[in-house]
Amino acid sequence: MIMAVSVFLTGNLANAQNTRGDILVGAGIGYHFDFEEDNVGLVLEGAYSFLDDVRVAAGIMYYFVDLDDFTFVDINVNVHYLFLNEADYRVYALAGLNNARWSNGWSDDELAFNLGLGGEYSLAPVILFVEFKLATGDIHDNNFLLHAGLRYKF
Repeated sequence: MIMAVSVFLTGNLANAQNTRGDILVGAGIGYHFDFEEDNVGLVLEGAYSFLDDVRVAAGIMYYFVDLDDFTFVDINVNVHYLFLNEADYRVYALAGLNNARWSNGWSDDELAFNLGLGGEYSLAPVILFVEFKLATGDIHDNNFLLHAGLRYKF
C-alpha cells in the first residue's frame, strides 16, 4: 500500500505546477484570422520560468502561404503571467512584442504588440496548450491569432 501511494505521489509531482527554472519546448499549429489568403502556419516555441508564476516565451510562426516567392513569418517574445497555476492546468495572460516579416520580391517587417490569454493542460510528460492573442500593427491589421499544440517540460 505504501509503495502504491508513493508511486501515485511521484506521478503527481511530475505534473506539478509551473515553478522557477522550468523549461518548456513546444510545437503546434497557428491560425491568423482575416489574413488575405492562406492563414495557417507552424508554431515553434520555447519558454523559461524565471519565477513560479512568470515566464518568458519566444517563438516563431511560419505561415503556409500558397503564393510564388512569398514568405510570411512572425517572431514573438512574450511574458506569461500565470494567474491559475494548478497541478494539471494553468491559465495565463500574455503580453509582448511581435516582429512580422514578409517578402515578395522585396521584404518588409513591422514591430507590433501582442496581448492575449493562454491555457495549458498537463498530460504528463507533455502539455496541451492553446493561446488566443491580438497582434497589433498594419501587417497583422490588428487581428487575432490562435495557436494550439504540445509542449514538453524539462
